[in-house]
Amino acid sequence: MPVLPPQLRQIDMDKSGAQVLRQEFNALRLDLVAGRAGMMGAPNLRIGTTDTNVRTDAFYFVDSGILELKAAVAAGTAFTATTHDIADPDASPREIIYVLSIVTGGVITITEGIIAVADAAVAPASPAGAVKLGEVKIQHDGSAIFNATTDALTAAHLTVTYTSADPEVEDDSDQLSSRDLTE
Repeated sequence: MPVLPPQLRQIDMDKSGAQVLRQEFNALRLDLVAGRAGMMGAPNLRIGTTDTNVRTDAFYFVDSGILELKAAVAAGTAFTATTHDIADPDASPREIIYVLSIVTGGVITITEGIIAVADAAVAPASPAGAVKLGEVKIQHDGSAIFNATTDALTAAHLTVTYTSADPEVEDDSDQLSSRDLTE
């Protein structure tokens, strides 16, 4: 059996293409009916074409039963001036994990965690009703603060790690009713 990339849902390789498509359609239908929030496709967080921002690829998300397409944001989503800065109280490395989320209407938000010493940051929760896109961990080396307004995410004093959320939509195919698509 071939190995699928981790971002893809594991499917039964013994099924025909039509059966797999039907399974995926029914899982999506259940998500829409239940009004669950979810994401399909990877946002692929990384540095934006504007080097102070976080870029996202195009992806679909389900929120309140509505399937929406979020176009790619090549320039990226900007951090908020002073709000997202990482202070440098004693010249020791400090870090924060920021969570990127999307809400109905396609607005991407950045939620800041708490400033921590190196390798001790904890990700904050996503805002209520939002779909988590991933996390960006920024650590400064203690030689200068992270200035969210002006510091390029490639600056020499920063270490930046991007982690995209798992885009897998929950598989509820075992809970399908007799009203589902049939062959």
